[in-house]
Amino acid sequence: MSIGSLPIRSKELQAALKKVDRSMFLPPNVRHLAYDPNYIDSPIQVSQKHSTTALSLGLFMLDQLELESGHKVLEVGTGTGYYTALMIQMGCDVVTLEMDDEMYQLASKALAGMRVKLIKADGSLGFLPEAPYDRAIIWSASPFLPCGPLSQLREGGVMIVPLQVGERQYLYKVIRTEPPTMLRLIEVLFGKMDGICGFGR
Repeated sequence: MSIGSLPIRSKELQAALKKVDRSMFLPPNVRHLAYDPNYIDSPIQVSQKHSTTALSLGLFMLDQLELESGHKVLEVGTGTGYYTALMIQMGCDVVTLEMDDEMYQLASKALAGMRVKLIKADGSLGFLPEAPYDRAIIWSASPFLPCGPLSQLREGGVMIVPLQVGERQYLYKVIRTEPPTMLRLIEVLFGKMDGICGFGR
């Protein structure tokens, strides 16, 4: 199965897609764009400062996590909460961190009633009180391999993270081994990570 330009292999993710309505995680004025073909490979602007991750890219990132029911997932950057909801639908226990007030409020409303730990915190540090995690996913570009989230993974755990490499950004699949195993996936374009271990605010 493919969404836009990127394939999806996980049958569980494909099933979750049919059960979670993306439009419910968007502001009313842009809900009609949730599945618009023109926006499958493009972000949707949800506020003056923020946009969604393009649907095809977001699903590709989740697919690369190799999620299984029961996995404990650290999510850095809740955004609108849509990808959070997909992971919950797949049976994952999600700890999701959002430091932006506007997006935190938007996600809080969208995820109300779901089994999730939504925490207002500096995601660049990870969240040690809930560690260890089986998986981690980061929705903004980091200036270097984020040691906090990586160190909070179980041995063999997987992290998907965009990294700034010179003037470009690349999506990496990182496996917690000694030393870490890193696989470069595709070139991407994300907002830069805020926080102590990010690019600052």
